[in-house]
Amino acid sequence: MHDFVHVKGAIAGPCLDLVEATWMTLAAEHRASGDYATRFMRREYPYGNDLTGAVMNDAPHAQVLEDGHGGFHMPSAVDWGAALARGTAKVTKDGRRYLIVPFRHYTPGSEGVGSGRARAMMPTPVYRDAMTALRGDMTRPAARDAAQRLREANRGLSRPYATMAGNPGTPPRTSALLARLAQASLKREGQPGYTWRAGKYEGMTRREQTNPTTGRSSGVFMTFRVMTEDSLGWFMPPQPGYHFAEKTVAAVKEQLVAIVGAAARQDMVELVRTRIGRAA
Repeated sequence: MHDFVHVKGAIAGPCLDLVEATWMTLAAEHRASGDYATRFMRREYPYGNDLTGAVMNDAPHAQVLEDGHGGFHMPSAVDWGAALARGTAKVTKDGRRYLIVPFRHYTPGSEGVGSGRARAMMPTPVYRDAMTALRGDMTRPAARDAAQRLREANRGLSRPYATMAGNPGTPPRTSALLARLAQASLKREGQPGYTWRAGKYEGMTRREQTNPTTGRSSGVFMTFRVMTEDSLGWFMPPQPGYHFAEKTVAAVKEQLVAIVGAAARQDMVELVRTRIGRAA
């Protein structure tokens, strides 16, 4: 009995190599994939049986990158009971549950970062003001001026995602309030939205961290915001999926057929030779 040595070798080697390399290449074109393409690829052979192999991505955000998501209201998506049980949520004096959400702000100029980090990267003028304000003597005019600019930077309007279609589960009261706020800002600002309560960088802090590998120290810039269970804002906009896996299959299908076909022909040749040898 022939055990398809060449087919199995083709599946375990060249086929999985091709799928993994193609998937990584497609994902690398999108900064949103971050280290998804380099750290979380995993291959398995055999997968179920020895004529099947698999390439998988174990990144926590892989499903969201693949399929995308609809717009949603974050406070409505939180399991507040579980958050309280874990100790991550707290309760105000009037009984409202809340989370303190940290935001890290990265220094400008980093190369090869994912889109999430790119969005969190401070513009150079903001970074300079942060360094002046957070490292300086606040009795000095330069530090006070920098702190004031930091408070006012990126203060603007937030889009009223609650008023958009396709937000199932949005509390009607929240949606109605945001709709009124959006209309009010339309009259006041000329565009719909609602004004942020604080600037993006207001309340920024800086702490030192040490890299355990290199021993080098660097500053970490953070702001903190409170999200209550009935917060008006905190809407996540819809995000389309990238469909990396689907595109990979389409890109490699014909090549995989060719690779396995060539291996199968080798197996058949050896099988015929073996049978002829036995017959002789």
